[in-house]
Amino acid sequence: MFKIKLLVIFFAACVVLFFQCQIFQLSQELNSLRNEYYKQINSVKAIKKNTNDDAIIIYNRVPKTGSTSFIGVAYDICKKNNFHVIHVNISSNNHVLSLPNQYSIVQNITKWTDMKPVIYHGHFAYLDFSKYSSIKPLYINIIRKPLDRLVSYYYFLRYGDNYRPYLIRKKHGDTVTFDDCVKSNQPDCDPNNMWLQIPFFCGHAVNCW
Repeated sequence: MFKIKLLVIFFAACVVLFFQCQIFQLSQELNSLRNEYYKQINSVKAIKKNTNDDAIIIYNRVPKTGSTSFIGVAYDICKKNNFHVIHVNISSNNHVLSLPNQYSIVQNITKWTDMKPVIYHGHFAYLDFSKYSSIKPLYINIIRKPLDRLVSYYYFLRYGDNYRPYLIRKKHGDTVTFDDCVKSNQPDCDPNNMWLQIPFFCGHAVNCW
């Protein structure tokens, strides 16, 4: 009888130990799942924190640096990725804006909330938003080897491009090659024209241009 009691006690102890082990294992798995859950939550929070639905990007394009191809990609993907692309058309192709126009463009860009997030693009010099607004947009740009850019622009003025092939450029009909232009010291191939890229980053100050 005594041996039977011992066996029962031993069996009961084994059962209790077994379930304690199971509970401990489940507790470890639960802690692991909880940690993974909080890790995922924090990751999502970080993504949301870094995603700004009011983002403003300005691409003040330097001419003949591949800007048309680049902004074409933005137009292709903007709808799928829920952002807008807006062209800033500067009158008479001036790269420098008057003070009233600087103020107007800053106000328009910062207050047009329905079109955010957005990329604005156009051939205009860097504009310091801090002078007119507390909002500072993100600027992006592309540059090119100065001589390559100048040669490309030289022929662009004469033959245009594939983007608007039927538009007559101001040097249309001029068949003088760039090499011949250099030999005859014509203004279109003046080495000083290679400076053009720098003012786009410098800004609207007179000495920039």
